[in-house]
Amino acid sequence: LRRRERPVSARTTPGPVRVLKFGGASLSEGRLVRRAAELARPRVGERHVLVASAVGEVTRLLERAAREAAAGRPDGREVRLRHKRLLAELELEPGLLHGLHAELDGVLAGLAEAGRLG
Repeated sequence: LRRRERPVSARTTPGPVRVLKFGGASLSEGRLVRRAAELARPRVGERHVLVASAVGEVTRLLERAAREAAAGRPDGREVRLRHKRLLAELELEPGLLHGLHAELDGVLAGLAEAGRLG
């Protein structure tokens, strides 16, 4: 059974909220991801909101893949290789992101079919 939890409301939960944002260079290597995870670990009595954006270089790779797909060349290999390298550095299962990569392939195929971005 899965326990349902009530959403936390900022108005009903006492104490300050600490917002942490990581992305880009701060998540570009396994050791940096581990450091970010340690920094993001809540201390007793703290509440956190954690925002994570794309790991180093992935935004650029996604933009390039989208442009190439719109030009009729859908290919998400560079993104997959970048993620695969980071997963290896973190000693995580190489297939952990297969579902997201399959979704990316679908988006890129759609862009190739449309022949344009947007």
